[in-house]
Amino acid sequence: MRPVLGLSSYLSFMDRLELTVTDIIQETRNARTFVLEPEREQNLSYQAGQFITFIFERHGQELRRSYSFSSTPRVDPFHSITVKRVANGEFSRFFTDKVEIDQQLLALGPSGRFTLEMSQERSRQIFFIAAGSGIVPVYSLIKQVIHDEPYTRIQLIYQNHSQKEVIFARQLANLAHARPTQFRLISLITDTAHGTDSKKLNIPLLEILVRRELLESQEHLFFLCGPASFMRMAQFTLRWMGFPEESIRRENFTVMPFQPPAPEIFDPGPKNLLLHYKGNIIKLEAAAGKNILQAALDRGIELPFSCRTGVCSTCAAKCLRGQVKMSNNEVLTESDLQAGLVLTCVGYAETDVELVF
Repeated sequence: MRPVLGLSSYLSFMDRLELTVTDIIQETRNARTFVLEPEREQNLSYQAGQFITFIFERHGQELRRSYSFSSTPRVDPFHSITVKRVANGEFSRFFTDKVEIDQQLLALGPSGRFTLEMSQERSRQIFFIAAGSGIVPVYSLIKQVIHDEPYTRIQLIYQNHSQKEVIFARQLANLAHARPTQFRLISLITDTAHGTDSKKLNIPLLEILVRRELLESQEHLFFLCGPASFMRMAQFTLRWMGFPEESIRRENFTVMPFQPPAPEIFDPGPKNLLLHYKGNIIKLEAAAGKNILQAALDRGIELPFSCRTGVCSTCAAKCLRGQVKMSNNEVLTESDLQAGLVLTCVGYAETDVELVF
């Protein structure tokens, strides 16, 4: 029988990984791939398209930042993330400027819902639409599809400012050459410095490219990753073209600079929470105006989280009983919501609730 843990129990359930940087690969002037090796007794198990959350300490405060895997399980013999240096990005500058081989890093277990279920017999068409460093989880997924679904057709529409900034340029060209009937690469460059025409992905161009490449008899999926405005444009275009919302997946790299305010709750009194996590049952109370994650953290119960703004899905749980109201949701699909999934970092109990992680 699983133990029931009350308010006085201090729990730190989250598995923390100790990772060693074993190699650093310069992809472009501003982007590097970091090969990671977990401690011998630890297992780094993940799916293509997922990310890992690193834990940093700054001025006595614990901070977290997530980076997508560029490696692919069962395809690559190593684990790796790829980071692009951002001028004002504290953590990206730390990785690209400071991290060295043999350095140890602390992280949480892999997470993320930007993934695919695979089947060797499946035949479908997948459009990957990426910009800049948004290629990182997309590259991981493309390698998985090529490995696991040989009959699926892949179209990659990849936007960059200049040819020098194309992350994985050589690897993608090699894949296109090796698998010409399965993988098609459409590279768009906006820089006109070398006399080439500027090609910026916009609504008319995306519609032209999708209609030109579309195989009508296939099941269609779309995976988007890039700046928020880029993904909004692509999502709007695809929905306008008639593709259902459930066929479009997004991965958000940009975290909101502040936590969304609590939504209005009809009954603002404290609510009882019953949480199933890591083989334990946890009972606690959430005060008015406090989200489920914060209620647990305040009691020393370390549930999984990263962005704390409803963007990344690290904190997702399934609601078995009761009602949860979210102040923001940038990642769960309609089918996720119908299945009872909620984001605890922006989820507020409207009634007594029971959740399983």
